[in-house]
Amino acid sequence: MQYDVIIIGGGQAGAMSAITLRQKKFSGSILLISNEGYLPYQRPPLSKAFLTDLLLTESLYIKSDAYYKRNKIDILMNDTVELIDRNKKNIILEGGRKYSYQKLVLATGSELNILDITCDKKNIYYLRTIDDSIKIRSLLEQQQKIVIVGAGYIGLEIAAAAIQKNQQVIVLEADNRVMSRSVCPETSNFFEAIHKKEGVNFFFNTLIEDIHQHNSQKIITLNNDESINADAIIIGIGVNPKIGLAVEAGLDCQNGILVNEFCQTSDDNIFAIGDCANYPNSIYGQRLRLESVQNALEQAKIAASTINGLDLPHDQIPWFWSDQYNIKLRIAGVATGYENYVVRGNISEEKFSVFYLKEERLIAIETINDNKSFSVGKKLIKNQTSIPLDVLEDQNSDLKSFLD
Repeated sequence: MQYDVIIIGGGQAGAMSAITLRQKKFSGSILLISNEGYLPYQRPPLSKAFLTDLLLTESLYIKSDAYYKRNKIDILMNDTVELIDRNKKNIILEGGRKYSYQKLVLATGSELNILDITCDKKNIYYLRTIDDSIKIRSLLEQQQKIVIVGAGYIGLEIAAAAIQKNQQVIVLEADNRVMSRSVCPETSNFFEAIHKKEGVNFFFNTLIEDIHQHNSQKIITLNNDESINADAIIIGIGVNPKIGLAVEAGLDCQNGILVNEFCQTSDDNIFAIGDCANYPNSIYGQRLRLESVQNALEQAKIAASTINGLDLPHDQIPWFWSDQYNIKLRIAGVATGYENYVVRGNISEEKFSVFYLKEERLIAIETINDNKSFSVGKKLIKNQTSIPLDVLEDQNSDLKSFLD
C-alpha cells in the first residue's frame, strides 16, 4: 500500500506533524504508525496529574479518533516497523507487511535506560507509557514503602505524587544532588529541602549493587554495603534516543539522528523530529538533541512545512518544565558553557530565578514560581541580549528594560 507521508511514532511529535500537514492544506495520504495501543497522547502528565488525579486515559489524547478519521489520517496501533528500505522507499512491519512512502517522518522518540541488575522483575517499575503510569498509579493506591532510583525530573515528580498518596518514599541518586544535570546547586538544594519537608528521604552518591527478593519485599544492597528494603522500586535513570531504525537504514546518526534546519536527515525524503533528532540551533551555534514537548511540537511543524514546500527553519528557544507539589520549575535556553550565573528573587519565599551568562550574553534561565521572569528571560535569550553581570546582581534592576 502506498502513502504520500508515513510517520513512525505515535507521540506528540508524530501526531503534530500529521495535524500540521492537514492544517497547511496538505492533500496527500497520511499514515501514522504507533507501537502502542492508544491514540497519540501527551506524555508529561504521566508523571504528574495522571498519577494522582485519576484522569481518564482519553483525557491525554491529543486528538479524538473522530478527528483523525475526519481529516483522513490513517493510524496503525500496536504495530512495529522493523526495517526501512530507502532504495525502494518502503517500510516493512512485523509479519512482512510493506508500505511505500514519498516522504517518511521518524518520530521514534527515546527509550528508557534499564538498570543493569539481574533480579526478579516483580514490583520493579519504569515510566514511559500510559500502561506504565497506570501500573504505578495502581501501586500508589496501596500503602507502600517505595524506593525511587534517580533524582531527575521524572524521579522527583513521581516522588511528589507518591508522597501525595501517603507513601513512604526513598530516593537513590548516583550524583551528589537532585537534578544535577539540569539546574544549579541553589535550585537543587531548594527542591531537596522541599521534598525532605514533605517526607522524602534521599541517599546521594549511591549506586545499587544488588537486588534480591525476601518474602514480599525487595532487598536493595547499595555500594556502601548498606541495605534497604522496599515494597516496590521505581526506576527513572534517563533515556537515550531511539535510533535503531535510522542506523540500520544507513542514516547519519550521532547522539540522535542528524538533521538540518528543516529536519531533513541525510536522506532528503526522510525527516526526524522530537527526542530522536539532533538539529543545528542557530541561536546557540551548535547541534542540540532535546527531550521536551516544545521541541517536539516545533520540529513537527517544521517538518510538515518542509514537506508542504514551505521553509520554516528551527530557531526557537528550547524550554522545559516540571511540577513538584505546588512548585513549578521552568527552564528556557541551554546553560552549557555558561561562565556566571545569578540568583534573583527570594529562595525562602519559593519564588526566584537563575540567570546564566556567557560573555555577558544571557543564554539560559531557570525559574521557580516566577512567570514574569520566565517570560522576560525567554525573550532576552532569543534576542541574544547582553546584560552586565553587575546589573543582574542588582536585585532592583528592571530586566524588562533590555527588551526596548
